[in-house]
Amino acid sequence: MSPSAFIQKPIRWLQAISQYNVRVSVAPNFAYDLCVDRIKEEDKKGLDLSCWEVAFNGAEPVRADTLKKFSQAFKSCGFNEQALYPCYGSAEATLIISGALECGAPVYLDVDKNSYEKNTIRVCSTERAENSIRLVSSGRPLIKNSVAIVCPTSRRQLSDRTVGEIWLHSPSNAVGYWNNPKASEQAFHNNIEGDEKVRDYLNTGDLGFFDGEDIYITGRSKDLLIFNGRNIYPQDVERCASASSHTLKTGRCAATSLYIGGKERLVLIHELDRLYVNEPSYDNVIEAIRIAVYNEFTIPVFGIALVSPSTIPMTTSGKIRRQECRSQYQNNKLDIVMSWSEPQKSSPGD
Repeated sequence: MSPSAFIQKPIRWLQAISQYNVRVSVAPNFAYDLCVDRIKEEDKKGLDLSCWEVAFNGAEPVRADTLKKFSQAFKSCGFNEQALYPCYGSAEATLIISGALECGAPVYLDVDKNSYEKNTIRVCSTERAENSIRLVSSGRPLIKNSVAIVCPTSRRQLSDRTVGEIWLHSPSNAVGYWNNPKASEQAFHNNIEGDEKVRDYLNTGDLGFFDGEDIYITGRSKDLLIFNGRNIYPQDVERCASASSHTLKTGRCAATSLYIGGKERLVLIHELDRLYVNEPSYDNVIEAIRIAVYNEFTIPVFGIALVSPSTIPMTTSGKIRRQECRSQYQNNKLDIVMSWSEPQKSSPGD
């Protein structure tokens, strides 16, 4: 099924699973969110998801609230939470890197939010503690000792519960990118400082940490937002912004940053839902986004662009192209319905 066919009507995916008694099916995290948001109770009539034994969730960080909401939303259709299979993979490693070794409910970890933003994970002593964030394990490396968490500056392997780059030494790794020796060297030929075996590792470009044998994926290195020494993951900001107004399309937001006036500034690019593209004013939407993001992250929003439906840059598999969104924002190439930016203070003499 093409991503566009699914995005137009998410029910098509679940109807196909039900009709053909599908045992295994795969989708990114946003697909499960879209099913919860767009499939109404009356649409669920006739759906039988009891046949679905393995529901892979990969291709982007898996969210705990997504898994819980999906399980609850489709429990009445026979869906079993134990079918959920959070995993992690990479095209360069053809394809899966980690996942559960046996069937069972997803493994969750409640961590202190401040430590999460500082790269050293502190596990909360009580479930759902104040100022905590719940993470989902992407299972265990399917090839033992193939994954290392590495400091990007020292290139040394990091200890448990420390966030770093995810490096992979595996017979499943590709040998390089087609006709691109420079990129191949940077991605596929990395050595861990102090490793006596001097093995080549693939730098996946992802960030994460180990807790025992379980690996947790936190985001993409190139998309990471850094404000006042805090590491803020764009998918967390996007989720917060999306929930601030019903006029915004779920899963179609890009959080990025611009370096302006000597500081990193937060910019949000968000698609409007088709039902709300002709509103007389979007001032209340802009204000709702600003308040929601500041309340959760204490970061002021510098700029917001509300764009037409189906115009935000995405990959063929349905993931947001944040760097391209940033470029189009800077070069005024977005299909903007309304934009807002923080007024700039005038310099003396202006």
